[in-house]
Amino acid sequence: MVFHSLRQRIVASLGLPIFIGFAPLLSGSTPLGTQQEGLRNPPNPADLEGWEIYPPGQLPPDFASPSPSQSVSPSTSDVVPFAVARPATNVPTFTVTIVKRPITLIFYDAGTAPGDGDAVRIAFNGQTVKNVLPLTISGTVVQFPANLFRPGVNRIAITALGSGAIPLNTVGMIFPSTQVGNGNRRDIQFAITSGQTIGTTVGFPQIALCRTRFRFPCVASRSLSVFPESAQHVLEAQGIPPQPIVAPLRPGRTGNPLRRSYPRLLTVDRPNSTTRRNQSIAAYRTCPPKPNGTTQDRDEYPPAVFLENGVPNNSGVYVGSAHIKCIASRDNQLSGSSFGSQLNFYRERPNATPYAIDNQDTIEFVILD
Repeated sequence: MVFHSLRQRIVASLGLPIFIGFAPLLSGSTPLGTQQEGLRNPPNPADLEGWEIYPPGQLPPDFASPSPSQSVSPSTSDVVPFAVARPATNVPTFTVTIVKRPITLIFYDAGTAPGDGDAVRIAFNGQTVKNVLPLTISGTVVQFPANLFRPGVNRIAITALGSGAIPLNTVGMIFPSTQVGNGNRRDIQFAITSGQTIGTTVGFPQIALCRTRFRFPCVASRSLSVFPESAQHVLEAQGIPPQPIVAPLRPGRTGNPLRRSYPRLLTVDRPNSTTRRNQSIAAYRTCPPKPNGTTQDRDEYPPAVFLENGVPNNSGVYVGSAHIKCIASRDNQLSGSSFGSQLNFYRERPNATPYAIDNQDTIEFVILD
């Protein structure tokens, strides 16, 4: 979800971050009469919304004190540390909705004196991506590794290393259109003093199912707006460790191995969904009806439309091996229609223009209470 705030909090005197709405250049950054480098082209004010400037020596809160999720191994960085995962109350908010893992951004010298020696340090979720990056007018492509991403809010921080031959440090950063959810290229430009840090938050599209009460971004399907059984299955699979698979097996079959974890960050792969679904449910017989006669289906997590429904074989091909549970057919089928609608018509905000989540894009699968 995209967070828009037009408020500007100028509180450097209190040692707090400066939230920038439309002003890319801090007045009073250098003594009066000192030559000062500016930006070559005025930035688009909309591109700067949600960015923050921190005084020299101060970093964003989660960089100063990394959370446990920032220090775990890549294989567990996108899972929930509970035996049965807890539903969220609301989806997180962040500035830029990205759709790729890894992402590649372009850093360049945006000043009127390019090549004067400006350099920056780049960090992501508290981990250094580039310790020293000289800024040039042509720009440098920087890749943010896939294993650094986590569910919810991810934070980028860029620190000015000196100000080159002419103050200030004029840093530009481009989010290519292919990396951004709505396809709108972003060109971020700031002129900052040595030691200052600029930062913002990014995250993936939030595909959500509501368990007990309906609200955005959940999407109703026919007469159902909440999907308690589908939601519960997702929470059981996302837990650490996941709940055992208890769906009834076909004679002589052993079923899908229970994974150590089932991720929340998932990759859309529509073309191979039918193959993965058939592979995932092959070992399990048709679910019996409930005692009250309600029919049941074999539900999968992750759903078959996502690459992570499967696990890679020795050739690197993902073979369906999902977590399986018998749930009410109506709940199963209409929840699938609900998140399918979100993939095809995703909205970052309730009144935002929808766009389709493409194949190979990353989403986060969220359960709301």
